[in-house]
Amino acid sequence: MKSKETKKQIERLSRQIDHGQVNPLEAATLINAWLNGITRAVWNSGQQQFKVFNDITVEDYRVPIVGVDRKLMEETATLCYLQAQRNGIEKPGEVHISEQISSKHHNRPGFIDYAARVWAKYSADRGIA
Repeated sequence: MKSKETKKQIERLSRQIDHGQVNPLEAATLINAWLNGITRAVWNSGQQQFKVFNDITVEDYRVPIVGVDRKLMEETATLCYLQAQRNGIEKPGEVHISEQISSKHHNRPGFIDYAARVWAKYSADRGIA
């Protein structure tokens, strides 16, 4: 069941990411905690949409992206996708950043490279390997 408090937290988090108060990895970690585990992340740059889900508790939240740095939100969506994978989910959603970078099968190698770079960029800040 959706929580109004979680919705407000995610809305605040979007602004905090944009202002540099929270980095994308910290954001993915917080969202994962608030949802008791991310099961799907969906980013579609063409539709300007970012949603996170917990399919077990039947929760889904739109992450506000209007007026927020697009690159930071793409990185956050990618890290939420990776977090869903770390949570043991076989189909952790879809992240479509460009024709070359997409979690869909036809562009998977480009997405894997991009996701690895994003993970390395933020995990190094936190001393995570």
